[in-house]
Amino acid sequence: MLVVGAYGMSKYLNFDDYKIASLFADGAGAVILQPAKDTQGFIDSQMFTEGVYHDYMGIYAGGTAQPVTHEVIENKGHLLAFPKRIPPETNGIHWPRLTNILLERLQKKPLDIKHFFITQFNVQSIYETLDKLELPRDRAHYIMDRFGYTGSASIGMAIADAAKQKKMKKGDLVFMLGSGGGMSMAALALEWGYDT
Repeated sequence: MLVVGAYGMSKYLNFDDYKIASLFADGAGAVILQPAKDTQGFIDSQMFTEGVYHDYMGIYAGGTAQPVTHEVIENKGHLLAFPKRIPPETNGIHWPRLTNILLERLQKKPLDIKHFFITQFNVQSIYETLDKLELPRDRAHYIMDRFGYTGSASIGMAIADAAKQKKMKKGDLVFMLGSGGGMSMAALALEWGYDT
């Protein structure tokens, strides 16, 4: 099975707003999943949403609610906007919490996790997560320093980069932590199926 995450935000960026436009990048990541005879593969997952943040970021034009007109385009109303700010500590609170929920169900400890692949938006949130789990920061592999924020592609791209660097070994416990606007989050645990 082929799983693909792609992100093409550049066409929705206001390049007059350097603070936002400089964060985002386009990218795509793909993973082929297949059954493994001697590893567990996918183990468990946990999802979380907090709808109070539904209007904190987005593209607020398009469709019948707000048609894209010449006036909307002139006012840049068809571009990505952040009218409210999600508290910066949000990921640093929920990523460790979701990790601990899965660890408890798996009867494992944080030290059992060999690799983290986390949404590549803010390295400080990744560090905060690992610090709260009392793990070395190098357990998380990141690519945002080279590619920027590539949204739904970022975890797949980070996995591909780590595999290329031969970081994972067969049987390693791997956690993926994702988050997106709205706000929605997911944690996934798997056993890596082959030596890279």
